[in-house]
Parts: sequence; structure tokens; C-alpha cells
Amino acid sequence: MATIAGTVLVLYGGIVGAVVPGVLGHIMTSFLISAPAAILVSVFLIPETDPSTMGEVVPSMENSSSMDAVVKCTGFGLHMLSLIGINDKSSPCCWSW
Repeated sequence: MATIAGTVLVLYGGIVGAVVPGVLGHIMTSFLISAPAAILVSVFLIPETDPSTMGEVVPSMENSSSMDAVVKCTGFGLHMLSLIGINDKSSPCCWSW
């Protein structure tokens, strides 16, 4: 994660803003420069070995109707939500144990 969150950006601007004039501009510039650099470094670290799909990706799930697709995707989304809720200990959600 080469970029910073918006809250951290505002926090840095508030802390360093009194010392360095125009610090938010500097931080935003570093944010914009580091995003493509992070993508480039990730390509070097884990090179792409699969053949190119040229825009034709075959879906892994086969659905017989639109209602079947809605039901399967809703079930998958609820499953993901439950996993996130169980793993997030700081959440006030009912899934956090």
C-alpha cells in the first residue's frame, strides 16, 4: 500500500501545516506519484505468467437465470460480510466475538 488514506492526509496537513506552507499539495503530489510506482514494483515482484485473455474472461459460475444469479451473488456477499465481521475485532457488529 503505497498511498495514504484521506484521514491520514488531513492529519499530516494539520500537524505539519503550521511548519511547512502548502504541505497538502506536497503530500497529494507524493500520493499521485507513488500509486503508479507501486503498480510497477508489484509487476516486478510478482510477474504476470498467465496468458492474456484479450478481454474474454470466462465466468467461473454458471447461472440458469437472472434470479439464480441474484440468489448466488447475495449468498456470496453475505458469506463475505460474515467473514469480515468475524475477523474484525474492533467492529461493534454483532458478528464480532
